[in-house]
Amino acid sequence: MNKLVTLRLKSMIYSGQNLGPDFRFAISLGGKSTETGKRIRAGETRSFDEVILRVAVPESASQLNLSIVVSESDPLYDDVGSAQSMVQAGGVGEKKKHLLKIPVIGMGWEKKKRAVLKIGLETEIESTLRYVKDVLPDGWLKVKLAQGRVESLPYLLKVALLEEDEKQEGRESFKILEGIHEGKSASVALPGTGKSYLIRNEHHSAAAVLTYSLSKRELTIRGLGKFKIDMDPDNPIPPGTYPMEIPDAPHQLGASYTSITRYAKTWFRLGREGDRYLHGGDRSAGCITVLHKRKWTRICLFLLRSRKDSRTVGMLKVIR
Repeated sequence: MNKLVTLRLKSMIYSGQNLGPDFRFAISLGGKSTETGKRIRAGETRSFDEVILRVAVPESASQLNLSIVVSESDPLYDDVGSAQSMVQAGGVGEKKKHLLKIPVIGMGWEKKKRAVLKIGLETEIESTLRYVKDVLPDGWLKVKLAQGRVESLPYLLKVALLEEDEKQEGRESFKILEGIHEGKSASVALPGTGKSYLIRNEHHSAAAVLTYSLSKRELTIRGLGKFKIDMDPDNPIPPGTYPMEIPDAPHQLGASYTSITRYAKTWFRLGREGDRYLHGGDRSAGCITVLHKRKWTRICLFLLRSRKDSRTVGMLKVIR
């Protein structure tokens, strides 16, 4: 698993002689580069809180090379300067401040002038792990796979952030770590608020344990309770133990119940293949259907948070 190093611009101080106000900065961290422009006048101090770069690096990485090349735009000759430093890339959660002093040398008719830019930076070490946010209206997040196909991901699906892609400005790129799209790369457009659809500081609970009694038509969820079930008597699920998969896609057959529970389209497949699911509703065509539709929200959220492995939320045991 990688860790994410975020580089933020925090401050800028322009001292020395006046070389002009329009600066370009070519910034490189750990082999990844970007450019940005800033306007600042001689003698001025400015404050920022701007993300410049995000770089995904191996967990074992301890130091990254940071370099900045500065140029002040002039009609004929750009005034130039540069500086380098080593950045510590320690453990997740670490924040460090850095101050780079960059002499800027006048060129052309300004060749006798000298200025100094002091650039204040901050690095933060984060885990790349994120979880899909609970998205309105139905708990499913539409994303674009790297191949271009649009798919939907369920609430609390685990993903790993990837480095920012300049070709996908305004989008957040990530690798899907579980579910039917496990191992695929995808991206999602950032909302108008600028806040991500991917959240951190979440976690999964232990695997869910469910028991369904055919004779009682009753589902028991350990730690949650008992629930009345409908099962098609002409197509009952055979006794046995079944993995319960992470939800695969929104099921439109649940759309008529979204006024009762907004998770009506979130179903859990029973077994590795086939069309038997656990879901809320009124009737069964071979699925285990929870008749307490108003209780489906509680059941669904409990199962979405549960994990046995990267494909399943838990196990269902069917008894006579």
